[in-house]
Amino acid sequence: MAFGGILRCGQPKDIDHHLITALIERWRPETHTFHFPVGEATLTLEDVEVLWGPQNTVDLKEMVWKQTNLSNQLMIELSDEHDQYIYVQCARVYCLLLLGERCASYSWGGATLACLYHNLCEGALARRTNVGGALTLLQLWAWERISNIRPQMLNPVPIDYVPCAVAWTGPTSYVKAPGLCIENFRDQFSRMYANQFIWRPYVMRNLPDVCVDGRPIWTSITTLICWNLVEPHLPQRVLRQFGIVQPYIPLDNQFHETDFVKLDRRGKSGRNWVEYHANHIQDWDNRHNMVWTDVEYSTEPIATAEYMDWFRRITVVYITKPGVHAQEGFHETTSSHSYAVETLHKIRHFLSGQDMTGQPHLFTISRIVEDGLQIYGEAEMMDYRPSQRSELDIDMPVRQKGKRRGKKKTGGESSSSRMDAHLVKISVSVMSTILHLGLLCQMTFLGLI
Repeated sequence: MAFGGILRCGQPKDIDHHLITALIERWRPETHTFHFPVGEATLTLEDVEVLWGPQNTVDLKEMVWKQTNLSNQLMIELSDEHDQYIYVQCARVYCLLLLGERCASYSWGGATLACLYHNLCEGALARRTNVGGALTLLQLWAWERISNIRPQMLNPVPIDYVPCAVAWTGPTSYVKAPGLCIENFRDQFSRMYANQFIWRPYVMRNLPDVCVDGRPIWTSITTLICWNLVEPHLPQRVLRQFGIVQPYIPLDNQFHETDFVKLDRRGKSGRNWVEYHANHIQDWDNRHNMVWTDVEYSTEPIATAEYMDWFRRITVVYITKPGVHAQEGFHETTSSHSYAVETLHKIRHFLSGQDMTGQPHLFTISRIVEDGLQIYGEAEMMDYRPSQRSELDIDMPVRQKGKRRGKKKTGGESSSSRMDAHLVKISVSVMSTILHLGLLCQMTFLGLI
C-alpha cells in the first residue's frame, strides 16, 4: 500500500483532540479494541485500505518516462553558484529514485495500523501525554462508524470509486455534533445505543479495486510490523464489522508473550530488526493462511448472549464516578444515568428469580422496572445478566476535570447551565423511583403489603 490514495483524499481535517482522548480512555491494550456499551470495536486492515486506499495502478510507459525525467534532473552539475533550493530539490529526487521502485511493494496499511495501535496502547497505559500515529485515520474511523458524534458535510462530494476518506473533505458543520470538551464525547460514548454504532459503514459504497484488493486478509489473525514495532491484528474480536456473528472468544495468550513487549529504538542503533523480528515477519508472510474461518454470516450485527455476558463482566462501566458533579464547566450525567439504569436492571434480575405466585405487588414492581428500561431505551439489557463491575468501577479514582480558561460570564444563566439543571432533575427523579421501588420490595418481603 503506497500513498496515492492518501493524496486523493485531500487535506486532512484538523484533529479533534477531545474526541481522540475520549477514544483512548476506552482502548484496551490487551485486545486492541475500544470498549463501547454495544461491545468491542476497532480499526482493522479493512478500515485502513477502504478509508485511504493504496496507490493507483500506473501505466508502465508513463512510470518509465517519469523515472527517466527524474534521472535527468541529477545530471545537472552543482556548484556554489546554485541556490539552496536546487540542492534540496536534487536530494529529494535522489531519495525518490531510491525508494520509488520499492515503495509500492511495502505493506503501508499494516505499518500504519501497527504504529497507531502502539500509540493508543501507550496513551491508554498513561506512558505518554502526547500520542502520535495516524490520528486522522482514527478520527475518520470514528466519524464513519459512530453516527452521534460525526459532523455534517455542507457540500457533499461524489464518493463513488474513490477512497472513503474523500467523503469527509470540504466544509463541515458541528451544530449537531458534540465538541468543545471531552465530557461531551464521554457522555455520547457511555450512552451509545445499538443503532448509533454502524458496524458495516462501507457495505453500500462503490469502491475502487485498490480499496478492496486486500479483502482476503482483512480477517487474518496476524502480526503487524512497523520498524521496531510489532502489534497483533485481532479481527476475531470484532467480527460484526465483517457481517459475522460475534461469539465469545477467549483471549489468545500468544500475543501477550515477551516478544510483544513494547520496544523503542533508543540504544539499539545497530540492531537488525529484520533478523530480530524474523518470527513475526514469518507470521505476516503466512497471513493468508491465518484468516478466521469459523464464520456465521448475518445481515444484522449479532453478538451471542455468551459474548455479551462476558463483555459486561469485564468492561469498565463508568469512566467517571457516579454522583460526582463538576463545580464549573460541562456537567457529566452519564455515570449517574448508567448507575440508575444498572440498578433497575438488578432489581428486575432479582425479581425474575423469585416466585411471584400470590404476590401481585412483586409482579407490579417488575413491570414498572421493565417499563422504565423500555423508556430509557435500555430494553436490550434485559436479555443479559447485570454487570458485575459496577461496585468495582465506583471505587476507581475520579478523573480530574480541567479548569475552564478565561473569565466567567456574569449575568444570565447559560444554556449549558439550564441543560445541566434539567438533567439533574431527571437523575433525581430516577433515583427517587429506584428508592421507592426498593422500599416496595422490602415491604413486600416483610409482609407489610
